[in-house]
Amino acid sequence: MRFIKTVAALAAVAAPALAVQPAFAQSEWTESRFQRDGDEYVVKTSQVGETTRLKGYVVGKMVNFDLNVRGDRVRGKVNNTNVEFRRKDAAELASN
Repeated sequence: MRFIKTVAALAAVAAPALAVQPAFAQSEWTESRFQRDGDEYVVKTSQVGETTRLKGYVVGKMVNFDLNVRGDRVRGKVNNTNVEFRRKDAAELASN
């Protein structure tokens, strides 16, 4: 369940990250931090075409992620485990 909550928290940050990204390719990474359920997440975002890339980790824990967000779909890896889900499904999990 902890893994699912972590993935849900990452998906929750995807929505605001997409809102601030321009529509053109971005050559640099933008770093942000947020807290959820007592954990601090460090997230770097980059926009390439219609895909937003999210890379980062949870401070003080062995949790890292590398996700690609395109439309409502999120695909990538969390702790070297492949994940794929809809952002709206993850938002529902995060609110539980």
